[in-house]
Amino acid sequence: MKSVTENSLASCGRVPVINGGMVLHLEESTTPGFSIVRQYSSSAAQRASLCAVTSIAVLMVGALFLAAGAWPVLAFSVAAVGAVIHYWIEIERHRDDEEVVALKVQTVEIAVRRRELRERYNFQRYWAKPVWSDDGKRLMIRSHGREVEIGVGLSKLDKLLVFRYLRKTLGNHAPMGMSAA
Repeated sequence: MKSVTENSLASCGRVPVINGGMVLHLEESTTPGFSIVRQYSSSAAQRASLCAVTSIAVLMVGALFLAAGAWPVLAFSVAAVGAVIHYWIEIERHRDDEEVVALKVQTVEIAVRRRELRERYNFQRYWAKPVWSDDGKRLMIRSHGREVEIGVGLSKLDKLLVFRYLRKTLGNHAPMGMSAA
């Protein structure tokens, strides 16, 4: 039977935006846990086309001003196109971002992929503790002086849901499958 927090976690999917939004998924398997995956509402080709069309439109405006004698506008148009291309490159570098938190009997395993970097962390489940920052912007799992930030791309509401879920499953140190009293 799922708890209220688990039901909230399972149904908290957001509609992804064009630049990609992090979406929280509660895993239904033999190993409880959750994953946070970046999802886009458009394909890579659509995003590239949008970047190209935007760049062409901005350059056309700059060229029209150049023809009218206002040549400095073209320089700013080229700078704007550079910013659009830089933004598009950043979006594409983050297209495969994900975090997977597996709560096993003895350990908490965290696999993080941001940009092209992949990192894995293991904590003893008994000592792992979720930590919520004072400003509510950061969620971490801490143990023995080490801490790992999770849910980097999530909204505050989703981070709060994850925090409550982790506090329930890690904070009371209850064995797997047993609910907190």
